[in-house]
Amino acid sequence: MFKSRMKKLEERVEVLEKSPVLLPIKIEVSCMSIGENIKNRRKAFGMTQEKLADTVGINQSMVAQIERGTKSVTLRLAADMAKVLQCDVNDFLSEKEE
Repeated sequence: MFKSRMKKLEERVEVLEKSPVLLPIKIEVSCMSIGENIKNRRKAFGMTQEKLADTVGINQSMVAQIERGTKSVTLRLAADMAKVLQCDVNDFLSEKEE
């Protein structure tokens, strides 16, 4: 029994050693760019920070902090904001076009 377990373990190690190594992908999106995109979308929509905050269930100061980049936005909150601002969450992640 011990020998069969060792054999299976050795086989697994061999498979892992032959597998290609996947390197982690680093995705960099600053909170500032997300906040700026939320702010730009909100202003284009003609909405105040207070109105957006009330609609998504947070206070106005949190919206201001998110837009300044001093507070991170959760995925759930970003999805709620995107729904209110009639856009996709991905719109908040894209860099500004210059």
